[in-house]
Amino acid sequence: MPENPSTKESEKENKSEGRWALFTGIGSFLLYLFGYLSLRFHLSVLGVDTGLSVLDERYLFAGAQFLVYLLTSFPVAVVFLAIAGWLLRRLRPAFLRRPESMITTGIVVSIVLIQFVIRQCLPFTNLLLRRDLPQPGWFPALLLDEQGALQALYFSALLACILGLAWLLVLVEATQRQKWPLSIRDWILALLVLIQFLLLPVTFGVLIENKQVPRVTTIDGKEMLKSDVQAWRVWEGKDSVTFFVRRWDKDHETQRTLLTLDKESIEKTEICGYDRVLRLLYGWPGQGGQR
Repeated sequence: MPENPSTKESEKENKSEGRWALFTGIGSFLLYLFGYLSLRFHLSVLGVDTGLSVLDERYLFAGAQFLVYLLTSFPVAVVFLAIAGWLLRRLRPAFLRRPESMITTGIVVSIVLIQFVIRQCLPFTNLLLRRDLPQPGWFPALLLDEQGALQALYFSALLACILGLAWLLVLVEATQRQKWPLSIRDWILALLVLIQFLLLPVTFGVLIENKQVPRVTTIDGKEMLKSDVQAWRVWEGKDSVTFFVRRWDKDHETQRTLLTLDKESIEKTEICGYDRVLRLLYGWPGQGGQR
């Protein structure tokens, strides 16, 4: 018995709706994952007790912020890739002659990139209460860059390296015309590329996300701050607000604390400016800040 044309159309509509729902679910999950990584590591830099649940809509907003920055970094990353491709064609190194050596080189480059470059941001935690920045010594130049140019170039260079390694894997597989299953070396390189890509939102959260913090004139909304006290609102949770407070004693020594208050106890918040508080504390590397 022939099918009714209306039945075929409804089946097509159901399939398209199912695909759309699948793509939407995958996209939302990735956006949530990127936001979770970037926001969590951003707060770990400040040393703030997050007060965030596993499910929170702010992860989606943070993920969208990371995605926008990632997309705007693509043009510079493509330029870096084009320059690297031109140099490789001119130099014709030995590892480009055999697919096996290309994969091995990609694995070595990935391990070096992860161990000595990308993961170097992980020790930079609790910076509001530290007296000195952790190692490595070159990373504070990126972290405290006032204009953000070095951060943008660094992020674009990382993206270019990851895209180049991914393209290397695709190129080798297309050249070999190899069907599944892939070799162990191919799987290792694919896993390393995935790890590097997941470390990109971590790098974004540590280096780039929301570096300007609002400075306030009162903490509880009742009493104005004294002349020897400064405060910044560094985080606002669902039920509480966290302030970074800096005081000077009689010997002009600074005391730094993190103060968390219930939202209900705060009558008002008066913002008098926005500061890059980490640069205010540590200054430019080698110069020191107003600690």
